[in-house]
Amino acid sequence: MARRHRPIPGRLFLLPFLLYLLQISQSQDASPIPPPQTLTLTPLEAVQHAVALHNAGQTSSALTTLTTVTESAPTLQEGWFYLAAVQQQSGLLSLSLSSYATLLTLNPDHIDALNNIGKALSDLSDPTGSLSYYMRALTVDPNHVQTLVNVALSYHAQGDGISASRYHELALTSCGNSCTLLSEVRYNYGVTLQHLRSVEKAVEMYRLAIEARAGEGKEHGSAWVNLAAMHHKYGNLDDAIWHYERARKAVAKEGGEEEMELEVMILNNLGQALAQAGRVKEAKGMFNSVLSVLGSGERDERLTTMVHRWRAGKMNCDWEEFGHGFEGVMWEVLERQVDEGKDAALLPFDTLGMEIPKDKRRDIAVNHARALSELSSSMPPPLVERPAGRLKLGYICYDFNDHPTSHLAEGLFLHHNKTGRVEVTAMNYGKDDESTYRKNIVELVGGKEEDGGRFVDLTHLSDTTASSHARSLGVHVLIDMQGFTLGGRPELTARRLAPVQVNYLIFPGTSGAGFMDYVVGDRFVTPPESQSSYSEMLAMLPNSYQINYYSRHVHGVNSGHRDSIRLSEGLPLTGFVYANFNKQDKIEPEIFTVWMSILTRTPNSVLWLLEPNHRYSGSGVADNLRMEAMARGVRGDRLVFAKRVGKGEHLKRMKAADLFLDSHLYGAHSTATDSLRAGLPVVTVRGEAWARRVGASLMGNMGDQVLETETVVDDVRTLADVAVGMKGGELEDVKRRVRGAWGSDLFDTEKYTRDFERMVEGMWDVKEAGGEEGRFHLVVGKG
Repeated sequence: MARRHRPIPGRLFLLPFLLYLLQISQSQDASPIPPPQTLTLTPLEAVQHAVALHNAGQTSSALTTLTTVTESAPTLQEGWFYLAAVQQQSGLLSLSLSSYATLLTLNPDHIDALNNIGKALSDLSDPTGSLSYYMRALTVDPNHVQTLVNVALSYHAQGDGISASRYHELALTSCGNSCTLLSEVRYNYGVTLQHLRSVEKAVEMYRLAIEARAGEGKEHGSAWVNLAAMHHKYGNLDDAIWHYERARKAVAKEGGEEEMELEVMILNNLGQALAQAGRVKEAKGMFNSVLSVLGSGERDERLTTMVHRWRAGKMNCDWEEFGHGFEGVMWEVLERQVDEGKDAALLPFDTLGMEIPKDKRRDIAVNHARALSELSSSMPPPLVERPAGRLKLGYICYDFNDHPTSHLAEGLFLHHNKTGRVEVTAMNYGKDDESTYRKNIVELVGGKEEDGGRFVDLTHLSDTTASSHARSLGVHVLIDMQGFTLGGRPELTARRLAPVQVNYLIFPGTSGAGFMDYVVGDRFVTPPESQSSYSEMLAMLPNSYQINYYSRHVHGVNSGHRDSIRLSEGLPLTGFVYANFNKQDKIEPEIFTVWMSILTRTPNSVLWLLEPNHRYSGSGVADNLRMEAMARGVRGDRLVFAKRVGKGEHLKRMKAADLFLDSHLYGAHSTATDSLRAGLPVVTVRGEAWARRVGASLMGNMGDQVLETETVVDDVRTLADVAVGMKGGELEDVKRRVRGAWGSDLFDTEKYTRDFERMVEGMWDVKEAGGEEGRFHLVVGKG
């Protein structure tokens, strides 16, 4: 159910505060400049000579000369300005500010000095002081393009996109259509608009920046990159790929060291886009190109690229990277990057399905979340008092659509309405697929916000605006149903949208974030002894942490004849059918070897898998798995792939299978409950981490200890033995027990909702009692 996190496809190339500095062109000859005949130079000529020295790389001599000039001609403004500017470029910011201060005593309206002081204060992390000098420069010349740009960039850096946009507009007006800064003004305005999620205007500005640069006979690689990144972010993969390719051409023409760094980023992003589009071979080629460009240096960049290549292979069941070579990558990530406190090349989601120490898994999440800590520290929790009436819950999610998240959570929203104990708001930042699931959730919270309901759409709002609006809703407890998964916006939860924030349902692990207070689990997936693996406090529900809702889908689940279903699905009429309907990236070499050993030991058996989604339909997933089967001595045609169908139809056809084999490193979650609700037994391994313990939680909450004992094992070898031995009367008994558990707590959505509401009320009680000063785990007893 959890989804792979997509890294931000492209960083925004916000140009630095442009510095009015050394208006003499750079020397093309870096050879030493001979000393001048000082007796014949005027002070102004000496300044010009010092500038030439600086441009030639002889900064120490330049500083000596400029210091001499200011001592001999203390009223010469050019002497003080260039002394300050060279000091500033050399990183001597305190000396630079002192020199600028002297200059301003001579000329308080020196606009270039005012701008450069603003830049220096910005570099010294004094945004307020910086902005004050830019504003002072505007009093000298309200239409000064460079100053307007600097003010806009200053506001942008402080997260005030609205004010930044206002000054970008003023800069555009002052610049007209012919000023030398036109392409930079348009580009930087595009960056601000992109942050504001004003997509159409951002695209327009980037295209106009490219047009202006083309008028100069040059390319604008950064603008092409950001156009590609926007298409990538919003899922337009074909357009993203085209724009990344165009960006490559632009950067190749620009040349230079910075452009080489940009090329590496483009190739990595292009590789990710190709992989997500199912073009895995091309993607791996891009990542190999990056490694060639990087050579043996840039260790962190190389690690990131090798992880990208490994991730692409996973999605295609191309396991070339699952060998000793990648073990070396993992070692360097875990032993160097993590121990040094770096944001590791492995993402938190990657670690959920990997055999790594649990403390390293937590450390990777903590280091990843640290980048958001500044947002959290600057936004204390909103002050919300509990009303005399109901507690206000907010659910925030990308997947309020036809997705397993909504398939499960729809029942929670339904029964919240029935109990009336809490008031529910749904905060959405994902696409509207116009599905029945989306419409039902909107209806269950009283309609869309603009129609007076509590379905709040944050999709097109900037992080700052969205978080401000969400905080204004007065929610007591915020339930994050996304975490570090595809589409997630942790930048919102980092801004503390509610006094209590909860990691729930979708991301089966710790967020590592100080701004998340609780993680919801149960005695199987988050046993008390695992608390050190979580940055959050544990909130333990009395039954499974995973809500399950099937009222909409189970009608007719027993209809249809088993033989006719087998015929229609391409399965043999006789013989044993094992099944696993997980996404292909949950299949890894070790468990696949176990599955093939089961087929070898069970004559005339087949393994029924789910075909990949449409993006990967032509990527060779089936061919790769059949080749892997043959490498293990099993004919490729013993793997049968099921077409993707609606949930109801999928549940009905499961009677054609005999036994569901769970994956191991990342087990089945909602896929497992689908099987159980269709009457198909699940055999699972009780693993070490949450992601591989969900099957045990589901079986353990069906209220049948015999069933749990027969289907939950401790290792993959035992799983194979159980799967091979479970036949005939024993299998029929297990199927009968599974059907008999349909009325158990596992499928009692109404009871689950009551327990959930008692849990969040307990969280608020702890908050009101001052529990934020310590770690208070919650255990909800059976109600």
